[in-house]
Amino acid sequence: MSKVSYGAAADGSLRGGGPKPTSGSWEHLAPRAVGFSVAVCVSVTALAAASPASAATAESSSVRTLAGSWASHNPFTPVAENGIFGSQTIRATQFVIGARTDGIWGPMSKKALQRYLGVAADGVIGPITVRALQRRVGATVDGQWGPMTTRALQHALNTGRLHRFFADDDDDRRGAQGPRGPQGPQGSQGPQGPQGPAVGASSTVVSGPSSTGTIGTTIQAQADCPAGTYALGGGYTYDGNGTVTDSVFTGGSPATGWYVAENVTGATSTISAYVDCAP
Repeated sequence: MSKVSYGAAADGSLRGGGPKPTSGSWEHLAPRAVGFSVAVCVSVTALAAASPASAATAESSSVRTLAGSWASHNPFTPVAENGIFGSQTIRATQFVIGARTDGIWGPMSKKALQRYLGVAADGVIGPITVRALQRRVGATVDGQWGPMTTRALQHALNTGRLHRFFADDDDDRRGAQGPRGPQGPQGSQGPQGPQGPAVGASSTVVSGPSSTGTIGTTIQAQADCPAGTYALGGGYTYDGNGTVTDSVFTGGSPATGWYVAENVTGATSTISAYVDCAP
């Protein structure tokens, strides 16, 4: 290691060796003396002599070192980057996506991959899943899983481009869940939907004949549905000069009419029944 001393000249330029510069030189860099030493940790001669080939070798070695350091966390890497999606590549992929590492690429592994990629987990590896995978591993995004995509996946497994997915019960690096945040404001009401289709036929109200009586008598009235229709409900109309004692369905089950009875308390009273009928 060489040690080279530098100073600052009165005009602000650097120079090697020489006497200590006068106070005030380079005051914008330091309030006092500005002489400094720089430890040169790389031999200039060695740098000048290094060839492009050796530099490339050093860089490649660094990449392999980093890859090997990460790959130690995945017991199934490194894998051969040959574009063949075999059992070793499958196990390494299963380890990353949190599936059972049995080397069998079945529906469970496919769903695990889809969950890992954030797409619908239906177990069908279609163009959507493949495009998501290709984006993740740096392959050409064309929706077709061929040897080039597999080779990119293998390279991503070897170099640590893919980080392991941890299930809720398998991630010892995840901290405790924080408290739930406040509820957000209610959204605006959406537009009214279209009216639904009509169900069944419309009903028809049928009125029966009226009945009149004098004080102390009981009068009765009934309304009946036409043939082929049935009673949905019913009621009565009267002048209020009495007490209604019955207002009920009639005709069995299903009902086919409405019956009403009244005790007359006034001089006279009139009452009639009606029924709501439908097929």
